Amino acid sequence: MEIEVLKPIYVQSAFFFPGHSEKKKNENWNCPLIYFLIKKIRTVSKELKLSEDEKEYAGGMDWISPDEIKNIKFYNSADSEKIIEIALEQSKK
Repeated sequence: MEIEVLKPIYVQSAFFFPGHSEKKKNENWNCPLIYFLIKKIRTVSKELKLSEDEKEYAGGMDWISPDEIKNIKFYNSADSEKIIEIALEQSKK
């Protein structure tokens, strides 16, 4: 997908142990979480490209309607519902 980055809408740091991976479970990870409001320019490929770690724990992804957000279990320390709400509000401006 080709995008245009419009602006950052949320920034946080997440410190965690990668328990999803047997070989990395004793490591400590710190991950900056930066969420951007974007504009989709065009879709380049319909093929989803996941890293090996993402394939191991995510098992794939699906696009969903914003109405379905409350039915999703998020596996991060950010308030994902709030971030999505902010993005939807700002995209209407």
